[in-house]
Amino acid sequence: MNSSILKGLKRLSVEFIVLIFILGFFSKTVSGFFITEVQTVRIVKEQNISKTLKLQGAIEPREILKVLLERDIVVDSYFVNVGDRVKEGDPVFKIDPTYGNFISQDPLTDLKLKIENEEMKKERILWNLHREEISIDEIIDTLEKEELNLKDTEILHQAGAIPYADIKRAKERIKDIKADLEKAKSNYEFSQKEAEISLKNIDYIINNYKIEIAHLNIKNEFYSTIDKDGIYYAAASGVILNVNNPKVILRKDTPIVEIAEAEGYDTVKIVGYVNENDQELLELGTSIRFREDSKNKTLDVKLTNISKISQNRLIKIEGIFDEGIKGKPLLGSVLDGTILKNVNGSYVIPKAAIIPTEGFQEGKSGVVYIVEAEEGVLGTKYTAKEIIIIMETIGDLSVAVKGLEAYAENLIINNLSYKIKDGVRVNWK
Repeated sequence: MNSSILKGLKRLSVEFIVLIFILGFFSKTVSGFFITEVQTVRIVKEQNISKTLKLQGAIEPREILKVLLERDIVVDSYFVNVGDRVKEGDPVFKIDPTYGNFISQDPLTDLKLKIENEEMKKERILWNLHREEISIDEIIDTLEKEELNLKDTEILHQAGAIPYADIKRAKERIKDIKADLEKAKSNYEFSQKEAEISLKNIDYIINNYKIEIAHLNIKNEFYSTIDKDGIYYAAASGVILNVNNPKVILRKDTPIVEIAEAEGYDTVKIVGYVNENDQELLELGTSIRFREDSKNKTLDVKLTNISKISQNRLIKIEGIFDEGIKGKPLLGSVLDGTILKNVNGSYVIPKAAIIPTEGFQEGKSGVVYIVEAEEGVLGTKYTAKEIIIIMETIGDLSVAVKGLEAYAENLIINNLSYKIKDGVRVNWK
């Protein structure tokens, strides 16, 4: 009786243990169907982060030639329209000869003659000084000869060949020559001082004439290409940006024609605007790659100017095209551009692994989930743990963060969803 009971208890114990393992196995299997599968990535301690800025830029001329009027005139007719391309020397418009004096009475020739006259005055002053120097040298030569002659006379007198009166006359001549020399030197010193003042005054006058000529060259640049028939010829090749009204009086200093110099990419620039939040990507010399879709080609531009427009929180940028780009640019055309910059970052994770609290902004916080492992009787249990981080550098696909230093070896959950919460069990591959 006791033996059968004992056998029954043994069998029951074995069956109970087997049942526990079976229940544990099925419990683990069934619960696996309700545990969220996650994808994970490792934290990269040091990595370059790519930051791309998309922008648009319009092609504008580097230089605009404004044809200004020196006096009131009337344009009789234009030979061009806005948007037309002109070459240097092409006729642009004709002035109405019946209104005013359209031919410039250029005083440049008169001023140049005045400068020549002043230069001649300088030459005369310098020549007179030189003549005085020559005269002094001649007196010195004469004095030296007379002094030698005196020595010879004294020798002859000692020999009894000539009377003492000859010596006396020789000494008188030397005395007179020395007096002439002192007078000549004194006159020369006075002439030098006088010449110095005169030369400074002449240089001042010449300099003023040159200033007048420079002003006239600027002022008369427009008129220098008007022929006897009153026709203005383009001073540069380019595109006509603007023309003033014909048949009306155009007042002095009124722009009559504007010509944009746009013969090649080396004569134009690109102008664009970006948000001031992207200022860190802008540095003088930065390369910007633009795409001209109509011609299916890329154009590289070097950033040459950065200026802030405070009223609307924008930054204006200007750049020049790289050398060697062939073709003629289309003024006003808008191109899509890209600035790519690599920035070194620490504790870098995918952007997709972050839930930002206030959007993706550097210096703002966000939430990430790491995978924590816990060893148990039935195996290892994995759970999601919420970590608050600060976004330091935000790239296109990855972000350098602060707050993961203590979890450098943990895996980061990369496929976030509403199922991922703090403490939730997860499976990962």
